[in-house]
Amino acid sequence: MSNPLLSAGMATALVTALGAVPALAVARLDVATAKAIVAKAGAASLPWDGPTTGPKALPGKKVILVSEDQRNGGALGVSEAVTKAARVIGWDLRILDGAGSIGSRSAAFAQAIALRPDVIIADNDDAIEQKANLRKAVAAGIVVIGWHSTIRPGHSPELPLFTDISTDPQNVARVSAALAVALSNGHAGVVVFTDSTEKISVLKSDAMAANIRQCPGCTVLTTIDTPLADVASRVPQMTSSLLQRYGAKWTYSLAINDGFFDFMAPSLKAARIKGTVAPHNIAGGDGSLAAFQRIRAGAYQIATVAEPLHLHGWQAIDEANRALSKQAPSGYVAPTHLVTKADIASDGGSDNVYDPSNGYRDAYRKIWASRAPPGGQETSGQDMGMIDFFWTTPNGLKVLICLEETGLPYRLCPVNIGKGEQFEPGLAISPNNKIPAIRDRAPADGGEPIDVFESGAILLYLARKCGRLLPSDQRGRIAADEWLFWQVGGLGPMAGQNHHFAHYAPEKIPYAIQRYVTETARLYGVLDHRLEGRDFILGEYSVADIAACPWIIDHGRQSQDLDDFPNVRRWFDAVSARPAVQRARLRADTINTAPNVNENSRAILFGQGAGRSGRHAS
Repeated sequence: MSNPLLSAGMATALVTALGAVPALAVARLDVATAKAIVAKAGAASLPWDGPTTGPKALPGKKVILVSEDQRNGGALGVSEAVTKAARVIGWDLRILDGAGSIGSRSAAFAQAIALRPDVIIADNDDAIEQKANLRKAVAAGIVVIGWHSTIRPGHSPELPLFTDISTDPQNVARVSAALAVALSNGHAGVVVFTDSTEKISVLKSDAMAANIRQCPGCTVLTTIDTPLADVASRVPQMTSSLLQRYGAKWTYSLAINDGFFDFMAPSLKAARIKGTVAPHNIAGGDGSLAAFQRIRAGAYQIATVAEPLHLHGWQAIDEANRALSKQAPSGYVAPTHLVTKADIASDGGSDNVYDPSNGYRDAYRKIWASRAPPGGQETSGQDMGMIDFFWTTPNGLKVLICLEETGLPYRLCPVNIGKGEQFEPGLAISPNNKIPAIRDRAPADGGEPIDVFESGAILLYLARKCGRLLPSDQRGRIAADEWLFWQVGGLGPMAGQNHHFAHYAPEKIPYAIQRYVTETARLYGVLDHRLEGRDFILGEYSVADIAACPWIIDHGRQSQDLDDFPNVRRWFDAVSARPAVQRARLRADTINTAPNVNENSRAILFGQGAGRSGRHAS
């Protein structure tokens, strides 16, 4: 167990066995220099300066992301972005959670190797710690991409990584230190917080301390070392001890991660220290949801040098595609960006995330695509036959796939459910105040427009309108109804509860998580049995397949392995390969690539009461 109170620089010695951290040489950091650094790092995103050329997407690849700990905001943010990017490129993704311990990470890595994917993404896993597993993966012909896995971004000749993705940790450290120097007018008394179990963290914290020492009137009081997995239990007592030891001398905190500040406020409040006064907390890493909230409120954190987690997730998939195409890494390193209360609204800050507005998603799509991103033929004007009130959920995707399959002209009307737009009067066509819903302006009877809500009802309406995607005989239609209602009443709700309790619930309830993971597995088994000897659920492709497929896409986040359900995997691959399905998925990802759930949207999505739902129903 690491000693929680270390003199600055001692953390470096603790990880010498893991590989030497290079000696640090940093330039003088006077107040004028610090202010210039802060101004540059706080500017809005520049135009895209990353790759614009590269190999086209290779089809049908399998990726496993091994996460250091999905409780870590950085690791979670990258995994969510990898999930989106994998959808766009058309690859199968599974996520394995290392749960914050070396043993669990090693076991997850070994499991990933045994599953024989094309690519493993090491999400915040230390490459030195996992060196043996990395070598095994490469020996098995698996490409390994790292995120925060080494001390510097790019290719490391001594490690079996194709490339490692991160911002430059020494730049991050210098920007963090510069803000403390600038705001204190060159008189900061600093406590540095690190985690010596991660080599990149040690480099960053040592660089923070080295930069503070280059400010003539500043002081490094001490360095605190504790594993991020233990901050909940350790930081409150550490905070009290630091206050007793240093008192008013402690004016700034520099931490390698926002997580250290998640548990500092109670001790500061107990000491009657307001969130707007010293010690002022600055994080050099991640840019978590909680950090954005503290910065916006001006309470117990003034800044974070945020990682572009979503950009990094997309870059990970692009680097994997380059590796599989036998090309060199892109070499791209995103610029360092400082988030303060003054500029928090820019570049995704309104959604509590740093997401550069520089067009990186479109740049990667253009690299991967052999054609322009397709989609329904969007026509302006009031003569559009079908209007689809849509958002990027599995139920929304069902309808989009069906519209693409039928060839009906349509116009998408995005409804951002995370912002509560489903409660606006314009969506009164959905009495349940949910998406999807459609308005058919050219119904078959030639009469007034027809409004339809509920995804299953919409699929039946569209299939009947076109005379397609449903069996023509009575027994076949009964089977179609059965399996459509099986999805609507079983697979969708159970997988949805699985997602909720595993990823979104404010409290992790083991019983609930296990209950819905187990039920989801049972339903996958039901589908696998049904598909035995059949190409599709009804034998021929139908609305039953369209309804079920979107709920299988995130099977990894549902803790389901398609290798356990071979018939489901064969069917899912066949459905996913259909041009209309590919068009629909690409179209969806041009509308929204951000997570649907964040702290602001949580109350909207999960806190609806009877007084709100149905308020626009006629």
